[in-house]
Amino acid sequence: MNFTNRHVRDDGKFHLDTLGGTSYLHMLVFVFVGIVMTIIMQSSSAAIVITLSALTAQALSFEQAAALVIGQNVGTTVKAFIASIGGAVPAKRTAMAHILFNLFCGMIAFLCLPLMRLLIFWLLNLFQSQDLAIVLTVFNTLIYVVGVLVILPLLPRFTQLLERLVPGRSDTLTQFLDPSVATILQVALEAVRRTLIEVTKVIAAVGAELFMTKQMSTKMMGKLEEASHALAEVRTFLSQTNNKSLAATNQDYERQVSLIHVIDHLARLLRALEESSSASFCKLNKEINNLVARTENVFKEFDRLSNEGFIELVEQAEKNAHEMAEMRRKNRKVIIETTVLSQTDIDDAIQIVHTIHWIDRIAYHLWRTMRHLKQSQEGIMEEEEITSVI
Repeated sequence: MNFTNRHVRDDGKFHLDTLGGTSYLHMLVFVFVGIVMTIIMQSSSAAIVITLSALTAQALSFEQAAALVIGQNVGTTVKAFIASIGGAVPAKRTAMAHILFNLFCGMIAFLCLPLMRLLIFWLLNLFQSQDLAIVLTVFNTLIYVVGVLVILPLLPRFTQLLERLVPGRSDTLTQFLDPSVATILQVALEAVRRTLIEVTKVIAAVGAELFMTKQMSTKMMGKLEEASHALAEVRTFLSQTNNKSLAATNQDYERQVSLIHVIDHLARLLRALEESSSASFCKLNKEINNLVARTENVFKEFDRLSNEGFIELVEQAEKNAHEMAEMRRKNRKVIIETTVLSQTDIDDAIQIVHTIHWIDRIAYHLWRTMRHLKQSQEGIMEEEEITSVI
């Protein structure tokens, strides 16, 4: 199709009403114009209103107006694409779903335009209405109805396509730490809290396996390194959050304090678990072995974090930590004195003392981690922590 001087009027401008043809090539021009209209106006609704006015004034035929509407619906995907730039993976996938769906609906509507026109006019004749504005409105609605009916059976494949086009982050532990939310304090703090929960779950799984097998495998060390890297990212993210926004409420402030406590205790718990040589000595003392079993149970039950049973689990961890601390204070002197009186191996005695200290550290940091995670959700600090900050 060649655009000659007949498409340009005396004012030197190109006018749509000079395109009188209804071929697919002519309709493609109107689709393109509709896309441009939406991009310029940043609103498909406003563009459609203009098209409705032009149709009502008989400046356009129904086929031309329908092609414009198709283009306007496709053009709105540009705004979705721009909005998704720099966003999280879910936001990008949502934008991609919007883009693909609108393109798919536009393609079906364009190819089936004559058939859809016959269907719409038949429906309106049935209801004794010939209002062209209603006809175009029904057409715009029908585009999405047909699209949904076609996509719905293919939804699993459509989801797989989105996952291939917008792959998730390779590091699942830090998937919530998106830079785009760092300026919104409440959202950023929740992202940090969720990340710390995932990190704690990894550490707890390693701790449970270590206390059960009494040895550290290469795979377990890899998980601890992964958790350590995630903690470093959390610290960086939280520092950026603190630099960009201040706590607006006392609750936000207390949540930040609690989250920093969680990071500190998790880092100490990591270092303690890495000193895994003491694990093999746990079975040398029956009392130690019993406390190890209870600590192992706390590690295993950490998945109950989001449930009501988490309160009881925190209390169990606290009780375990206190009993371990009491045992450390009382048994150190007894073990050393018993070693002299019974003339047992000094190295074994000292190793048992070191093992008690090691388990005490693990039990304490596990309890404090869980305690502060709970407080970070509620935004409440303990009285002694508030005093220390003041």
